[in-house]
Amino acid sequence: MEYYSIRDKCIFCNNKLNETYFKKDYYNYLGHYSISMDYNKYIKIPFNIFICSNCKTIQNKYLGNLNEIYKINHADSTGYIMNSLHEKIVNLIVKYNYNIKNIIEIGSSHGNLADLLLDKIQCKYNIM
Repeated sequence: MEYYSIRDKCIFCNNKLNETYFKKDYYNYLGHYSISMDYNKYIKIPFNIFICSNCKTIQNKYLGNLNEIYKINHADSTGYIMNSLHEKIVNLIVKYNYNIKNIIEIGSSHGNLADLLLDKIQCKYNIM
């Protein structure tokens, strides 16, 4: 099984990526699970950042296998603090709604924020 792949083209301008931020790769755990202190059983993958020489955006060089990253759902529940934060974000977006047509939310767990917001405004909402 492949635990990661290497991004080779910019996600915005399709330019070939070859300029890294760090001189050497670091390593990071593929999934950050809070279920065991036995770190030896978790997979590590390289970490570095590409800087696009064309559009100057930064993006991860190594892409973890999503089946491994989300093997254990670490966002099954949200409590009072997270729900309050979602409500405050919705109120802020509604207050300053400058004719919003599209929203992209990265890492939304169950889509609670999307559900709250789409009750208040009409827009295209994508969860990644």
